[in-house]
Amino acid sequence: FYKTLLTMATFQLSFAASILIYFIYGAMSETTAPNIVFIMADDLGWGNLGFHNPKNPQISTPNMDNLVMNEGLELMRHYVSKDSMPTRSSFQSGRLPIHVNTDRNDVFDPLYGLPSSMTTIATKLRDSQYSYNTHMVGKWDCGFATYSQLPTRRGYDTFYGYLSNDIDYYSKKIIPRADGGNLCGNDGTSTDETDTTMYDLWDNEEPVYTLDDAQYSEYSFSKRVIDIIDEYGSDSTPNPFFLMYSSHLPHSPLQLPQDYVNEYMMNGDGISENDEDYCTARNEYIYPNIIDPTHDNDIIGQDFQCRQLLQAQVNLLDKIIGDIVDKLKSNNLWDNTLLFITTDNGGSLELDSTAGNNYPLRGGKYSELEGGIRATTFISGGYLPESRRGQKEYGLTHISDWYRTFCEMLGIDATDYMAVDAGNPDVDGYNIWPLINGEVIESPRQELIISHDVFISGEYKLNIGNNNNKYAIWQGEIFPNDTTPSQNILELITLNCADNEYNGCLFNVLLDPSEHNNLVNIEQDQFLQMKARLDELKIGFYKNEQEGIDSCPDNFNI
Repeated sequence: FYKTLLTMATFQLSFAASILIYFIYGAMSETTAPNIVFIMADDLGWGNLGFHNPKNPQISTPNMDNLVMNEGLELMRHYVSKDSMPTRSSFQSGRLPIHVNTDRNDVFDPLYGLPSSMTTIATKLRDSQYSYNTHMVGKWDCGFATYSQLPTRRGYDTFYGYLSNDIDYYSKKIIPRADGGNLCGNDGTSTDETDTTMYDLWDNEEPVYTLDDAQYSEYSFSKRVIDIIDEYGSDSTPNPFFLMYSSHLPHSPLQLPQDYVNEYMMNGDGISENDEDYCTARNEYIYPNIIDPTHDNDIIGQDFQCRQLLQAQVNLLDKIIGDIVDKLKSNNLWDNTLLFITTDNGGSLELDSTAGNNYPLRGGKYSELEGGIRATTFISGGYLPESRRGQKEYGLTHISDWYRTFCEMLGIDATDYMAVDAGNPDVDGYNIWPLINGEVIESPRQELIISHDVFISGEYKLNIGNNNNKYAIWQGEIFPNDTTPSQNILELITLNCADNEYNGCLFNVLLDPSEHNNLVNIEQDQFLQMKARLDELKIGFYKNEQEGIDSCPDNFNI
């Protein structure tokens, strides 16, 4: 009898709980589950934005400045990888790069990017009780050796963009790396961009066969973003949408649309004093028809210098972001939208091809100093609580945290059962929504593994590497300039934290984000504790060993 009563009571309690969950989350799915617009810039420098560097007159980023200062929350300690692919794979999978993929293989390698057993955030949102519509526009860079690695096989309903890590904005050809990587065919060793004929522009799972080499690719991407937003509104589908716009800007090559050059650079706003022209080494043109016969290579002359070009790309990105915000507002979507803007890594100091600036941080892309891994990041949209707008948040966060954050703020189970069943690491990001919306004042993330050599705990950063600390320079408000050394010199400037007196470096990156003061000699206990903790955590590092066929076979010639 008592057993029967207990069974009935348990059933009634479970039923009541189910009804409560239905009303809470069922109501949210119909009325308040926010649209999520996630914009990831490419190589965006900390010092290339007005709200970080107001004294540089070439910076014109009014839209992002306004979002940060009036309508958004800036995350001052948001970390990413020093390079593109690990950051993007981390975001898509909800795992730290050391639990996804940190190998900088060739893009044609089947081991490159996101392991196929890991469930993406797009899949989680699409398959949830809210049935999010999921869209991806722009740069993928999470693997494309097989069809199973394509965005449309990884949870995105639609995809329009490129799969590799760098293309020409006009020809849409894959641009080889300086070390000769990303070439398929020919002898595979040349770094001459004209030696590759691999085009990379896709619409869902089909290559775009008719390419317009006079069309600036970022205009095509931003138009597709606007077209997708136009599909939604008060009278359209009730499903919320997740839209990732992975911009190419301001990644090299330093190319711009002709109309923007005429508008921004020819009217005096972009006049560049004390500039440099190292970037002519790896840039063929600004746009296809512009040449300067006074220049040795008939390419870029004194009127178009590198800092000016890079900043013009950032300013163009700001204009595009402004257009997206305006469209969300005009379609009455803003109030129920969360807008995220971040970058995959810091600004690049590879002056042969670009001209980023991470002032006042030290280092840049390919460096695990703050200039390479502390990412400009902010959140806006009408769904962000008004009390948090215009504020700065100094809690520790990472790009991998958005996966669990999006899931748990919506009541979705973040566990990646498919990966766990395959013996791979589970999602390890944190839910930082309570920090974002102001419910708590302390981040749930108190430690962060960056790599084998770098570990952050609270306000302290341990660094025991050397090769990971190249480009160890502090940039100025106006950088680069005509006194800046060449790339060959800059990349040899390293911070040796491996073989110094104490076999390591320790910085308080909350109080000293520019990493001026090495505390290892006065904070020995903290240093030794963090070093022991990093050794402990290294045991769980993951290496992708899935099998596959290289999409660029040996001895292949185009």
